[in-house]
Amino acid sequence: MLPSIDGKAEGSLRRSSSMGVPRPSQVGLTPSMAKIADKDVVVEVQGAPYTCPFKVGGRFGNVVTKSSNNSIHRGWRIVGVAGKRASARDISNLLAAAHRMPRYTVTFRIGEGGDDDDEEDTRLAEMLAAEEAERLRRKQAQEELRRRELHQAELARKEAEEVARKRQAAEEERRRREAAEAEKQRREAEEAERKRREAQEAERKGREAEEEAERQRLEAERQRLEAEEAERRRLEAEEAKRKRLEAEEAERQRLEAEEAERLHLEAEEAERRRLEAEEAERRRLEAEEAERRRLEAERLHLEAEEAERKRIQAEEAERKRLEEEAERQRVEAEEAERQRLEAKEAERRRRAEEEARRAAEEEEARRRKEAEAAERWRREEEEEERRRKEREERRRREIEEQERKWKEAEEAQNRMREAMELERQRQEAEELERRKREAEQRKRIEAEEAEWRRREEAERKRKLEEAERRKIEEERRRREEEERRRNEEAERRKAAQLSVWRQEAEKSIHKSTGLPPKEKVKEPQKALMAALCRPAEPKKVKKPQGPCDKCDGKHDTDDCPHFKKQRDQHKDAWARYGKGGAGDEGGSAAVVLRSAKVVKQPGDGSCLFHSLAFGLRAGDASRLRAEIADFIAANPEVEVADNPIKDWVLWDSGLDPVSYAKSMRAGSRWGGAVELAVCAKLRHVCVDVYEQGRGGFVRISSFGESQGKPAINLLYGGRVHYDALQT
Repeated sequence: MLPSIDGKAEGSLRRSSSMGVPRPSQVGLTPSMAKIADKDVVVEVQGAPYTCPFKVGGRFGNVVTKSSNNSIHRGWRIVGVAGKRASARDISNLLAAAHRMPRYTVTFRIGEGGDDDDEEDTRLAEMLAAEEAERLRRKQAQEELRRRELHQAELARKEAEEVARKRQAAEEERRRREAAEAEKQRREAEEAERKRREAQEAERKGREAEEEAERQRLEAERQRLEAEEAERRRLEAEEAKRKRLEAEEAERQRLEAEEAERLHLEAEEAERRRLEAEEAERRRLEAEEAERRRLEAERLHLEAEEAERKRIQAEEAERKRLEEEAERQRVEAEEAERQRLEAKEAERRRRAEEEARRAAEEEEARRRKEAEAAERWRREEEEEERRRKEREERRRREIEEQERKWKEAEEAQNRMREAMELERQRQEAEELERRKREAEQRKRIEAEEAEWRRREEAERKRKLEEAERRKIEEERRRREEEERRRNEEAERRKAAQLSVWRQEAEKSIHKSTGLPPKEKVKEPQKALMAALCRPAEPKKVKKPQGPCDKCDGKHDTDDCPHFKKQRDQHKDAWARYGKGGAGDEGGSAAVVLRSAKVVKQPGDGSCLFHSLAFGLRAGDASRLRAEIADFIAANPEVEVADNPIKDWVLWDSGLDPVSYAKSMRAGSRWGGAVELAVCAKLRHVCVDVYEQGRGGFVRISSFGESQGKPAINLLYGGRVHYDALQT
């Protein structure tokens, strides 16, 4: 019979409300919620224009079903609004009226309700509170799981850091060994360089030994002159005083003859340019050597960078492999977690299906019992027609009423199930979103850690490279400084040696020609021309008719009645040197050209070679310059006027023949008396040098022999310029 069915269903609902679902005070709440269980909780919320932060449901609309406020939870029942307590039926109206205010308070209760609470609302609140407690427990379990995962990740990270530290220590040990090997190779290279330098030094010493053998030829002469060295030192002080007087005299002469001083300054400027050109050549050679060393250092640095790049690639491959392994383990863990959740969900669905199946079986049994009862009732109605009709009518009305109530309860239960299903789906979506956020956060943290490690590695590499560059730069500077010091020391030794050789050359020239050092001659080029074109004198042959080298008289030098000592160093003693003695063709009259045409030559520092090329009909002054320079460099021992070319070069410039020829060939030095003598000897011609005088051009020097060829005539315009003379 249907009434009994409805009664049974109603009884089951009462039992579920009284025994199946625990009260909120019985549910495992959080410590903070347990403190306020069975107590009123007052929460202040904002009214219009803001939306209400929670939603209510239930029969009278006084149970919280959804909340966006952390202070309000699902399952709480509203017992008062705006400080006023009200029955469950009046809560909805009071909420609607209070929400129009800017702010208002709502009073909630977590424990059991009052007498005016409806049993169905109480049951709904209890179910929602139980679900909320279950959600909190799940959340705590998930947080605990997450803490464990983070702990495991931290342990894995520490292990990875330990592995990386060990790898870094091994790498540092490897780099240290490589540095030691590089240092060893560097020392071996330095040892080889030292041996090479020792070999060069031995070769240089061999050359010096050869030169020493050459100098032994002059040793006897030097021993004879040692006695004169003390006298020379005494004369040096007098020479300094004389130089000072000469400087004053030069200043007076500059004021008297500004044109001569201008020419002198131009000559000094030419000499300065020559020195600058030599300095530029030296710097160029030093720059080439520095460039070679820089290229070698760059090559070594590139090789070191290539080795470092290969090492970094290996580390990067190892790091990627470890990251892939960690990613694979993480994916496997996520897959295991997903399978566990799927298994749990499948178990939940299976239980729901079993419950539905049992409910269907119970429903089927109930229907069979109803059919049997109906059949029994039909037989009874046949026996008692009147009473059955009355009971049927009464029962029909009761059944309709019970069916209506049952349908309403079923609809409420369906709505509750739908709400629970929606809530479950929402929780699952939130859980998926939370996992997605956690995965993204983990990836972001891993990416940040990788970026931090990459930056740290880049910074470490940069510091290592900077230290290596500083080390290479310091080594390069040290080597350059050592090379500069060695070059300076070599230059000083060379200058000292040249100074000694120059003194020897000056003594030899002075002995053979009477020409004093260059610093003691007013016009060095004219004096040098006179000395170079002086004919060789037979040794130990008396010249009774002179000329005397001391006074230019017609008697032998040793028999000079005027001067017992060597020719005085005073300038007046040299005023007529070479003009009235043997340098002027044995005292004959001077040669004068009265009709000759001056052919001007460019004043580009090669005027002498232009004039010689004009006289030789060569046409190329630069080629003639190079030919003369090469001859000087290749034949330093060839004698001119009883002295080798190298001695004349030392007297004139203080340089060795190779350096002198190099600067002469490069065009940084003006030609002079040495080049005139070499050209006459090289081309087998006669070169006559004239000077402007009274009545024409007076010959002041003559180099070489004519050999039937016309002489080459040059006009000497002072210290700086030569022009061609055409007769």
